[in-house]
Amino acid sequence: MASIQFLPQSAGAMQWAMAVDADPHSQQPPCVDVQGDPRRKALLEAVLAAMDEHQIGAIIYPSWSHPPRLIGDSDSPHGNNSPVIAPHTGQPAITVPMGFTDSGLPLGLQLLARPFDEHKLFQYAYAYEQVTQHRRPPPGFGRLQPEAVVAPR
Repeated sequence: MASIQFLPQSAGAMQWAMAVDADPHSQQPPCVDVQGDPRRKALLEAVLAAMDEHQIGAIIYPSWSHPPRLIGDSDSPHGNNSPVIAPHTGQPAITVPMGFTDSGLPLGLQLLARPFDEHKLFQYAYAYEQVTQHRRPPPGFGRLQPEAVVAPR
């Protein structure tokens, strides 16, 4: 907030978020996990039942229904699908590149797995990225140099 490096239209929401200083359980209605919210639990059960019925390990869908907006564009449709299932069911999800618009803006594909199947989710995402090779550096940045990559310890 102190840097003021954000769009003016975001200021109100950011100031509100910075002012919230409350225990999630004391909020009205309280902020609860999936198991504590009957609607979220029912959604999780329905998603898992559909996955079981069709014998699938992950659900795949576009991260966005429309191309990304340009910075400062608040009028174009946004169609963000990322918060539609995963946050409400507690299921792990990851977004990978799935190509680009005609103008070169990135498009994402979200993969949603069963609870505690993060290891499979990473395998699916890695395999998809290796086969499609959609990931590319943003214009003006070039490839990441091998010496810049720090190996995990």
